[in-house]
Amino acid sequence: MQRLAIARKLPAPPAALATILDAANNPKVSLPEIAVIIERDPSISATVLRVANSAAYRGSNEVRSIRQATSRIGVRGLRNLALCHAARSCVQPRQLGGFDLDGFWESSLVRAVALGKLYVLQGWDEAEGFTVGLLQELGVLCLVLGDPSSAREWMDEVAATPESQVDIEMRLFGQRHDYINAELAQEWSLPDAMAQVIAHHHEPHLARPEYQKRVALAGLGEAIARVLKSGRLDLLEALEVRFHSALGLTADKVDALVDEVSAQVSISAAEMGIRASPSRSVEDILRAANHGLVTMNLSYEELVLKLEESNREKQALMDALGVVNEELSRLSATDPLTGLSNRRVFEERLSSHIAQVARLGGGLALVVADIDHFKRVNDTWGHAFGDEVLVVVAEALREAVRTGDMVVRSGGEEFALLLPSADVAGAMQVAERALELVRGRELLAPDGQKLVVTLSLGVSWLVGPGDKSSDITAVAHRLYTNADSAMYKAKRLGRAKVVRYRAIVPWDATKPRGQR
Repeated sequence: MQRLAIARKLPAPPAALATILDAANNPKVSLPEIAVIIERDPSISATVLRVANSAAYRGSNEVRSIRQATSRIGVRGLRNLALCHAARSCVQPRQLGGFDLDGFWESSLVRAVALGKLYVLQGWDEAEGFTVGLLQELGVLCLVLGDPSSAREWMDEVAATPESQVDIEMRLFGQRHDYINAELAQEWSLPDAMAQVIAHHHEPHLARPEYQKRVALAGLGEAIARVLKSGRLDLLEALEVRFHSALGLTADKVDALVDEVSAQVSISAAEMGIRASPSRSVEDILRAANHGLVTMNLSYEELVLKLEESNREKQALMDALGVVNEELSRLSATDPLTGLSNRRVFEERLSSHIAQVARLGGGLALVVADIDHFKRVNDTWGHAFGDEVLVVVAEALREAVRTGDMVVRSGGEEFALLLPSADVAGAMQVAERALELVRGRELLAPDGQKLVVTLSLGVSWLVGPGDKSSDITAVAHRLYTNADSAMYKAKRLGRAKVVRYRAIVPWDATKPRGQR
């Protein structure tokens, strides 16, 4: 309750902007209807026209009407633009005591540009990353609105030790800005992909698995903003190490990214109407650092001490980043919904096991399982309940297999069970056990109806040793195709069955037609 009370200290967006946000979140509202809403407010109209003619959206012709502008920007872009405009227009400097509101929005802009560029690196929407970055510290305004007398102390202490920001906020205000962000996200009806980042950017482990990579990127965006704000060479060097560990980028590519963000800040500041100081480049940071060394005329002993301290800091950072990198690697190999290994990892493991059987002999079996009538589940009770069914099935399949077996979500409602050292009889037993365990998990649908989930399962198998000239990739394709074919036969025979393929996979198998 305390958190929500503080969150509500931030005024609601202006009525016109709130209407735009509601319309943008309503799939039944068309772009022309949103254009009519925007035309009623001169301030947001001017912003929309300016952005529609900016470098990000500029086409061959200048946009002069709101209808043309909304068509060029699109619903998602309008929603993001309205959110940014709403955040900046819902509080005035006079309400915040000695708080530097211009400086706050300047820092938020740098963070926004940086996160937008990082989203592009991942193939995501740059405008969404920009908006998330701009809203990331919005809870700070709620804290200061609640106690303007502490604004100056907050600014001084956070400027001195930015890494201690949330601890400073708890001591001064009794609350943290990221906790308030969670309530603001709910009040402003932000999409989950935005809400999770602004709520958990200081505690990434609390974010839902499917959004943890976005939360991790928010931390990298904040690090870029600190480098550009401080102009410190040590932070730039630490940033290069951090990006190499997290994303595999070289120092040159990181420097180029920082320069790109620096150049874009001035452009975005003009487009958004935000006051921004001249941006630093990497060359400026290096020049200032060299000048500082000459001016300070440090002794050799002092330089050694500084280098030792820098190395200790870098080692501590490397250790911390190693943990983050391991987590990112795990996420890249895992299906975010079920926690099972994903298809990429499965294909690597399958080829490895087939190669081992080819050399040493033994057996290998594969089971392909598909949830019966899953489309009906989604159509009847929605995708959220469909996700719940997928999680329950994944848990049952984990219980069904033996130690050393592998369960993967191979796509949609389909799963695969890789059974090393298993013959066809053993594989049939595992498949039957999986069928019964899933059937035994009774679920309660949102309307109160009890649902019994069943699977159709197909089994294929392989016996070694194989010919040294065997095409491992082709054998892997055939093993999977045979199990998949048997699974579809189980579907035709009435579902909720286990069917084994009619023959063992040959070592001279060729890839099915149409596959490479």
